[in-house]
Amino acid sequence: MVEIRIVVEGGVIPHENDSATTINNSEKLREAFYKLLSKMVNPEQFNLIIEIGAGELYAANSFKKYANVDKRTSMLVDLDGPRTTKEHKLKYLEIDDFSETVFFMVQEMEAWILSQPDVILKCYQDRYIRKKANVNFEQTESLLFQIHPEEIKKPADKLKVLLGRYYAEMKGNVEKKKKYGKLKDAPLLIENLDISRLIDTFDDMESLMNHIELESVGP
Repeated sequence: MVEIRIVVEGGVIPHENDSATTINNSEKLREAFYKLLSKMVNPEQFNLIIEIGAGELYAANSFKKYANVDKRTSMLVDLDGPRTTKEHKLKYLEIDDFSETVFFMVQEMEAWILSQPDVILKCYQDRYIRKKANVNFEQTESLLFQIHPEEIKKPADKLKVLLGRYYAEMKGNVEKKKKYGKLKDAPLLIENLDISRLIDTFDDMESLMNHIELESVGP
């Protein structure tokens, strides 16, 4: 059976100094990407392998190790800047020789989440306390949601502010604003995203899915 491997920036490479919670959340992130991508492909026809790559440099080195021997290997990584910085990022990570199988989350993974605020509402409605319950944050935060998600600078910071402003959680007997944690929060949000809408919104997601479909048919 054909194997298609995608190395994804994020998570941690298990280490004895990491807590069980961190390792578990990292595995949940891997599973979330698998569930998301499986919505548009049939992994029963091939073996879809999602590998967590940790930080971008570690992920890039891991990707190159596989890509040197298997052209079906691809990489999904934060661009950390606008689309115009792609070439710079490829050179920085020393993966420009593999540019056709490198796909970017522009500008960061959290832009995907911010592109579908309804998913935040769905995932958090029974998990956290909704502050300003009568306020539609898509309208009150119109400056954020009316621009194209790829134009949002530092979307992880924007998501952190948004969640803290509209959600809270109990810590002991004290209500505290919700703090965004990439490993803690992203898995649930990522797996619940509508992949069809992501493909319509983000060019690299469309390219990644085309790559998977093309390579899944084998040699």
